[in-house]
Amino acid sequence: MASRWNSSLVHVLVAGSVTLGVIGSRLAFRPWYAVEFRRAGAAAGILGSRERERNWQQLHYVELTNVSLADILMERIRWEQVGLELGQTLKLKARIAQVAAYLQNPSFDEYYRLRTEGLTYRLLDLEPSQSFPAPPYAANRSTRGLLSTQSFVVVRAPPPIGSASPAEQRESIRLRWEGAHNPQDGLGPPRIKAVCAENIQGAISSTNTVLALVSGKVAKGFTVFVEHLNPGFVYVSQPSPSEAPAPQEIFFHLSFYARSTASERPGPVYISLCWLPKHQAWALGGLVTDRCLGIRTIF
Repeated sequence: MASRWNSSLVHVLVAGSVTLGVIGSRLAFRPWYAVEFRRAGAAAGILGSRERERNWQQLHYVELTNVSLADILMERIRWEQVGLELGQTLKLKARIAQVAAYLQNPSFDEYYRLRTEGLTYRLLDLEPSQSFPAPPYAANRSTRGLLSTQSFVVVRAPPPIGSASPAEQRESIRLRWEGAHNPQDGLGPPRIKAVCAENIQGAISSTNTVLALVSGKVAKGFTVFVEHLNPGFVYVSQPSPSEAPAPQEIFFHLSFYARSTASERPGPVYISLCWLPKHQAWALGGLVTDRCLGIRTIF
C-alpha cells in the first residue's frame, strides 16, 4: 500500500515539475516569443509589399508627354456607373481635369486657386506642433496599423474666422506649400509623369475617411501610405438651416497607378473630392499616395 502511494506521489511530483517547467519557460521567454512574432509579422509584411511592388512594376504606364493625365482620366472613368445628376457630373469632370492638370504640373498659384476659387472657406490656425515647414504629411502607416477614421475637413457650420487678412492667409499657405516639398533637390515639386490607363477607378461614397478611401470601392492596396494633409482649409458643406433639409453628403473617390518624378518606383494614387451643396461645387477632399511614389506635398 505504501509502495503504491509512493509511486503515485512520484508521478504527481514529476507531472508538477514538468508543468512548472513549461510555465516557467513560457514566462521567461515571453519577451523573446513576442519579439520573434513581431519579426515574423514584419517579414511577412515586407514580402507582401515586395510582391505588390513587383505587380505594379509589370503594369503598362503611359508617359504623359504627348497626352495629359486629365484626358486619360476623362476617358477611362466609367461615368455611367457613377450615378450622379447631370449637373454634378459635368462639374465633377471639370474639377477632376483641374486636379489632374495640377498633379501633372504643380504650382502654388494653381493649388491656391483649386482650394479657394468660388468657395467660401475658413483657414484654421494650426497649433505650434502642426506648423510648417515641419513634415506636412501623415506618419506612414503599415497595413497592420491602418485603423484611421480621420475624416477630411468638411464641416456643416463655419468655424470662427481668423484675424489674418486674405493676403496674409495666402502667404501663410504659400509657405506651407513650399515647406512641404524637398527644396534641396532643385527639381521642384514632384509631379505625376506616367499613369496606368487600365486600372482607373472612380466611385461615389458617403464616407470620407482615409480608411474608406484606400480600402473602399476604389482600393488598390499599398505598401505604406502617405496622407498629404490639408493645411487648414475648412468648407461649409451644407446650406443654412433656413434652406431645404441637408442632403446626404457625397464624396467622389478616384484611384489610379502612376509614376512620379520623385521616384523610379510606381504606386497607387488616391484622390477624394467632396460635393458642397451650398456652393454647388466640388472641393478638394484629400490626397493619399503610396510611399513608393516619393511624393510629399499638401493638398
